Amino acid sequence: MMTKTVLAAMILGAACVVPATALTIVQNTFDSGAEGWQVTPEGEPLAWHPNGGNGGGYVQGTDNQTGQAWYFIAPAAYRGDQSAAYGGTFSFDMFAVLDGDGSAFPTTDVVLFGAGHSLHYSFDYTPGTSWTYFSVALDETAGWTIDYDPTWNPAPPHNDPVPVTPASGTEILNVLGNVDGFYVRGEYYHGADRAGLDNPTLSSVPDAGMSVLLLGLALAPLSFFRRTRG
Repeated sequence: MMTKTVLAAMILGAACVVPATALTIVQNTFDSGAEGWQVTPEGEPLAWHPNGGNGGGYVQGTDNQTGQAWYFIAPAAYRGDQSAAYGGTFSFDMFAVLDGDGSAFPTTDVVLFGAGHSLHYSFDYTPGTSWTYFSVALDETAGWTIDYDPTWNPAPPHNDPVPVTPASGTEILNVLGNVDGFYVRGEYYHGADRAGLDNPTLSSVPDAGMSVLLLGLALAPLSFFRRTRG
């Protein structure tokens, strides 16, 4: 006969097989077009390719060779109040190709503008010539800097050296609460180059309230068992 202990173990085990997954706030797969993405003036107009992405289509930017780095610009869906993304992630797939002679150079990979400030983040690796996955946490543990990064190109003018300041959780949340610019680096080399972007995704952390609800539903049979068994 099934005991209460065995039943509880079965119920909790069943609840644990449901993984806690991030909740997607906005995502682009580029299967039907560029979906509002653009590039900064340092790059040529964005090109959409219906095939060849990391699943379906993708967008591609090409260097205009102005001497400054070009960036992909996220559409309106990534702007405004994105405070729900705090503690979540921003991820994407990218490839980069050097079309000629040149060398790699460092600069900020992701820039968010909002609430009168800017957040800067640089990965410790660069895209290969095939699709490469990137993901960064949107909180103070990731290593974002606030307002200035010495490698940011184009960098704002400064008369004196500006310290690189880690962004606090409050500062990140403030920017996320009123995003008015969301940039993703596309240029990785001096000289003619191009880069493809696919699957940009802004996600929040799993809903804790939903986790509690699911656990409550999982434990409901145990409560019924106790009542019926006395």
